[in-house]
Formats: sequence, structure tokens, C-alpha cells
Amino acid sequence: MVTSSDKKRFSFQSKGLKRKLANLLGGKLKRYRPKVEIMLNPLTLLQDACSALVVLPLDDAYFDPACTALAQFHSKFPHLRMSLACHYNFDSSTIDFHVDRVVILRAENTNFIKLPKKSLIKEIRAGEYDAALDLNPDGTMFSNILCSVSGARVRIGFSGEWSDLFLNYSFTPRIKGSLADNYKALMDYLS
Repeated sequence: MVTSSDKKRFSFQSKGLKRKLANLLGGKLKRYRPKVEIMLNPLTLLQDACSALVVLPLDDAYFDPACTALAQFHSKFPHLRMSLACHYNFDSSTIDFHVDRVVILRAENTNFIKLPKKSLIKEIRAGEYDAALDLNPDGTMFSNILCSVSGARVRIGFSGEWSDLFLNYSFTPRIKGSLADNYKALMDYLS
């Protein structure tokens, strides 16, 4: 019989394993680490970019504010060819602009510690991206790694525990407001 203390212990060990893995991937392996020389103004870099991968939130509760932010992102950078990495139940027909490619994120795309499997990484790498935008408000390691393996020179997202290991620009809103306010602040940061 599994007790609640056993569940807590496994959860703690799993988080410790994720922390060690994040430090290994982001700190030691060049292919995951952001390039240091790309610490310029993100607006300038996005204006020169041709394509972008947008990783939508993994939690359904964040979809509506994220879609509003995605529409604002598209209106600021209409020249970008957009690709979306989204949860399987997201309906891309709800957005009013053209999307070049959609990568569906399913539960079977993750391993036992909730990191992307090789098949998903291969699917992300099949596209070419100049920029990657992570719209997960918590800055999850899963979504940060997707931005990292995309090969994008510019990787932007909300700050999280591991975001500085995988993203060039990790954004922290100055005022902790509602989720819509945080997305608006991110879009203002990019303009």
C-alpha cells in the first residue's frame, strides 16, 4: 500500500532529478544553452526574423489570455510565419490568421518526469525557426526545452525556475497582476 509520505518522497525525488537534469542540459550541453552574443533588444531581433514557434500553455485555463496575446504578437509582427506547439484539444481555427504548422502536444510525448520525448523533439526540429515564444506563464522546463530544441536564435518566455538555462529573454512582470495583465506586459516588452 502506498502512503501519502511515499507519494511526497517520490515527488521530491522527481523534482530533484528534474533540477539535476535541467542543470545538465542547460548548463553543460551546448545545443540547449542560449547563445550569449544574442543579448540585444528582442524587438530588433524579432523584426529581422522570418519564422516563429509559439508554444501555447499546457494548462487549459491559460488558453484564452494566451490566444489574446498570440493575436497581439501576430499584429505586432505580421511578417512572421507562425508555427504553434499546442495541447491536443486546442482548436487552431479560433485564431484569425494563417498558421504554417501545428505541432500537437500529447501526454504520450512526455517521459516519466514530464520532459519531451525524442519523437516530439524530432518533430519540433523538422521546422526552421528564427524565434521561439513560450506563452506558459509558469516557465515550465518542458516548454523551455521545446523553445531550446527549436534551434531559434531568439527564445523568449516568462521567467521560471529553469528559464535562464534555456531562454535568451526570460520576462518577469514588474507587478503581479492577473494573467491577462502579465501577457499584456510581455507583449509591451516585445514592442
